[in-house]
Order: sequence, then C-alpha cells, then structure tokens
Amino acid sequence: HDFDVFNALDLMDNKQFLEKLKFGIGDGNLQYYLYNWRCPEMPAEKIGLVLQ
Repeated sequence: HDFDVFNALDLMDNKQFLEKLKFGIGDGNLQYYLYNWRCPEMPAEKIGLVLQ
C-alpha cells in the first residue's frame, strides 16, 4: 500500500479545515506512528507537538 496515516486532534476549531481535507474522525485508538522517510524536509518552526 502506498498511503500515509496522520492522526489529528480537533483543537482550536481546526475541524473547519480538517473536514475539507477529507480527514475522518478517529476513535482515539490509532496505533500507527509516522515514520515517513519520503516527507520533504520541514523547518522546526513548521512542526508542532500536542501532548495530552
């Protein structure tokens, strides 16, 4: 399979654009982690992390 899995939280009304981008609502039990070596290089200021 050639697809990526991203897990996103509904914070700060981001549901407005997540739905437009075809993100589905998850159940909170996603057991996959993002190890995608084909992602383009991203500067640190463009990356965010949310801890619950």
